[in-house]
Amino acid sequence: MHGYSVLAHQQWCVQLILKNYRKLKIIYKSTQKQRPLFAWAMGMRIEDIRPTFDVFCLGELLWAIVSDKPLLQLWYFNRPQFNLEQMFPHAPSIKMANPLFEKCIVENEEDCLPDATALLEEVDKVLTIIDRNGDLIDENIKRPCKVCGIGDYELRINQDEIATHEFGLNPRGNWKHKIFMCNYCGHVQLFGIGTGEINPPPPAWSS
Repeated sequence: MHGYSVLAHQQWCVQLILKNYRKLKIIYKSTQKQRPLFAWAMGMRIEDIRPTFDVFCLGELLWAIVSDKPLLQLWYFNRPQFNLEQMFPHAPSIKMANPLFEKCIVENEEDCLPDATALLEEVDKVLTIIDRNGDLIDENIKRPCKVCGIGDYELRINQDEIATHEFGLNPRGNWKHKIFMCNYCGHVQLFGIGTGEINPPPPAWSS
């Protein structure tokens, strides 16, 4: 089983699991003696389980579906031996998994999504991005070229007006640009970054 294939093509499985999440209470109750629980659920009676418990368990289950491994230790999904990005380095969409796990497989309960419905909404967002062949917008994430499929986009110009002019563009007004170029075929991606109140930076680049 490949993580990318699960994320991209087995959406029905994720939806089915999340919509029947309360059944997991029974499953986890029967396995408590076989595996360590996360700290904020230790000693909790089954009747006192809060919705955040479901969210944590579902996060672990989603990790297991994608990784094809039976057990995640505690909340250590980003450690090398459990990190999906390292398990599937050539699957671009897998980079959307860890930001999702950061909202459910957590050490502290206050950092957890409130219930399974909230988790389902987050999963839907990820699946929608995948359906649209979208990318995570981040300068530090390697993105494969959508034209040649061989090279990766590299940031060549980062809001540098002189470099933009030398590239052959003549921006006007309060606009700057981020320009990415494929290191194999030269395909270019250009992002316009507003700098004023009329044209503020787009949300993807505003943080």
